[in-house]
Amino acid sequence: MDLWYNKHLLVGIAMLYVIVSITNFVNVQALSSTIPSVTGTIDNTVSSITGTAGNTASTTSGTASNITNTISQTTGSVVNSTFGTNITTTSGSVSIGNPLGLPLPDITIPVSASSSVAGVKAFGNGTITTSINGVSMSFWFDPQGPSGNQEAAGSKNTVHLTVDANDMAGNQIPGMFIELQDSHGRDIASGDTPVTFSATSGQHYIIYANSYQNIVFNHWDNGITDPARSITPSASTTLTAFYSTGTVAGIPQPPTGLIAMANSSSQINLSWNAPASSDGSTITGYKIERSLDTGATWSTLITNTGSTATRYSDDGLASSTVYTYRVSSINSFGTSSPSNVASAETGSPGQTINTVRSGLVASDSLTNETKTQAQLQANPGYWFYGGDAPARNAPFSYSRNTTGLHIGIQAPANGSFAGFYAVSPVHNAKLWHAIITNPVRTIQNDFYENGMYVQTANGNVSYVTCTTLTNNQATVWALVNATGNTTQINAFEVLWLDQSPNQPLTRDCTIITNGTNFLQAYIDGSKVYENQNANLQMPPPFNDFLEPQSTDASQFLVGSYKNYYVTTESNIHVMNLTSTARTVEIVDDTGSVLATGTVSGGTATLDVGQFTFPLSANIKVLDSSNNVIVSSPEKIYGGDTYSMINQSTPPPQSTGIVLNNVQSTSGTTSSNQITLSNFNVGTGNDRLLLVGVSANDNNVGSITFGGVPLTRATGSFSNNDAELWYLKNPTGTGNIVVTTNGPTQTVVGAYSFSGVNQTSPLPTSATRHNTNPNSPTISITTKFADDWVIDLPSIYGGSTLSSPTCAQGWYINTPNAITGASSSILVQSPGTVTCRWTASVGDLWDNAAIEIRASK
Repeated sequence: MDLWYNKHLLVGIAMLYVIVSITNFVNVQALSSTIPSVTGTIDNTVSSITGTAGNTASTTSGTASNITNTISQTTGSVVNSTFGTNITTTSGSVSIGNPLGLPLPDITIPVSASSSVAGVKAFGNGTITTSINGVSMSFWFDPQGPSGNQEAAGSKNTVHLTVDANDMAGNQIPGMFIELQDSHGRDIASGDTPVTFSATSGQHYIIYANSYQNIVFNHWDNGITDPARSITPSASTTLTAFYSTGTVAGIPQPPTGLIAMANSSSQINLSWNAPASSDGSTITGYKIERSLDTGATWSTLITNTGSTATRYSDDGLASSTVYTYRVSSINSFGTSSPSNVASAETGSPGQTINTVRSGLVASDSLTNETKTQAQLQANPGYWFYGGDAPARNAPFSYSRNTTGLHIGIQAPANGSFAGFYAVSPVHNAKLWHAIITNPVRTIQNDFYENGMYVQTANGNVSYVTCTTLTNNQATVWALVNATGNTTQINAFEVLWLDQSPNQPLTRDCTIITNGTNFLQAYIDGSKVYENQNANLQMPPPFNDFLEPQSTDASQFLVGSYKNYYVTTESNIHVMNLTSTARTVEIVDDTGSVLATGTVSGGTATLDVGQFTFPLSANIKVLDSSNNVIVSSPEKIYGGDTYSMINQSTPPPQSTGIVLNNVQSTSGTTSSNQITLSNFNVGTGNDRLLLVGVSANDNNVGSITFGGVPLTRATGSFSNNDAELWYLKNPTGTGNIVVTTNGPTQTVVGAYSFSGVNQTSPLPTSATRHNTNPNSPTISITTKFADDWVIDLPSIYGGSTLSSPTCAQGWYINTPNAITGASSSILVQSPGTVTCRWTASVGDLWDNAAIEIRASK
């Protein structure tokens, strides 16, 4: 693993060269020959000069890195150096350094030792020492301005930022201390509310609201609860900070995160988050409003739910209709302002869209647990941690918490490489994603690099990286392809480079590649690169490295990562579409069309690679007149395959047992849990919830539905885990939470039935596993007529399953981990039933089966 790390370091060297060659060398000019008199020599420190070193002066002596002038008027350019002057009259300017070619501010430094001195106008970073009429003065400045009082380039229009303070009831609180800071957190100005600051349009600022004794900051007027509010003003604006006073209670904040999801042709389910603060008065319920014209007019659906529950199902709706909702929170003081607006469209009667195959290969939010380095060493879960830092005696660290995975590194000496990484298992996938955060904008020495590397697992040093490079001037982002042999890089190519000033320190990176000829990359949701004829030389499968590295020994730097996932591809596929279907759309809850695909041969393919997964949206199938044939809410991953099903002609069912719902999901239980969200069990009598779990590394410890525990019915774990759990007579809609006895890749599916015998719902079960690689098959002998049989095969993810002899309920393949599936059949007479699957490659498997008894 250390070799991998050392190979990655070469990217930093290469990128440093590229950035210098692009942004510095093009600006280098010859030293001006317009100096009338020169005493001494200009030494060999030309490498430190990146601009014009011309001077119009009476006499000049010294070198280009330390020039002493007796000046009547001067202009010049010196990088990171001291410019000493003995000035009698000055009205010119001194330009000191700008190796990245970034737009810099025009900073005037006033001096007043003599009325004949108008001032020194400075650009860049460095120190000016002056002796004016015998009075010595020294000024230090940088591209951010003296003491942080001015940011880097931007619009020169002045705007005003007014900050007011209110208590939670909306009463003004005068005298709260407010600070205006630049983007680095350095104070620019401060004052007591209400206070107005002068700012520059287009520049980034931080406004910090301080608390005082029992007057504690609660939230801003936009709902943000962080007292440090970022803002890039384009016009004068007024902001209001709300404080909890400990004595004055008021109306609550509005709910947040409202989501509307269609559950059928006549039902939409709502969910939201409780307000961050009720300001001393308990939430007693929620007001729900509904609109049929996308929010132009509203009607009250529920005046007060009278409950703290943050879910609601709106039933009895018209099919193929868009409904829009908003929610307000209620306490004893009144009703809050409304939440965000959310919309959903009910489906068409008789049609539905089911998930046939999930494209999710692996995911880790990196924010779902808090673990120290020692805890991760003992139980690393999905990741392997390594690097050359230990061998080089370089300080390093790694940990996880609710803000992400954090990897720290410090070079053992300036110019000496060191780094550390988290590397994923090998996956045969095409899409890789992570959010990467750089800790600083500049460093003191050499460079610091932080990125995500998708690398071939065949042993060669060939990869694509989305990465940062930080030096003493700025942080830039780049996409780089490196190719090599088993020991070193032979060639690299910078495919995309962002040289804009003040780039964000956190960016969202998606790399999509087949490793041979196709490469596509998105940064912050925007496509920055695509090539279908590349020569990548990095055949699949791949590893993914989250890796910082540094040659700066002056500081310990911690890079951060979150929202990591891997999918089989960037497209989704919708199959088995009717002959009248012409297009398929993905539509978000605001009604915006995110992607469109044309139907060909009953299948439509839609590219969703630019979006963050899971993408909560509706899949809509339209005819040639743009009428909706079917609309189904989904949580979408790249690589998902969906199938349109006509519910008006369902598979044969017994008169006693009715299938109400089937739903499935998959993922990595890095925190030992996986959730199948918002499962609706239906409304018939004598209900039964049956949950199937397939896993590769650990078995199930418990399962709950809406907090109610399920009972284990049967299972087998000789090769891979296959378990069936059940709950009698469940009600409503809730989350199915599966807790495993350790980290594992997991496939979870659920059936809900009505018409099931509540005394003896599962009279017969069977399990089976193989000892020689082949295809899953299981037989069970039923005891009663008109019963259902459910089977649950679990096989290594390197093998896919197809052609079930019983009706497929769900199927999810997680490559190189686990394949989980389920099928069912109605048995009209007691006897032996066999369910078989065909494996693409014979492998070891486990299977479980259950008989479900009708209530008649």
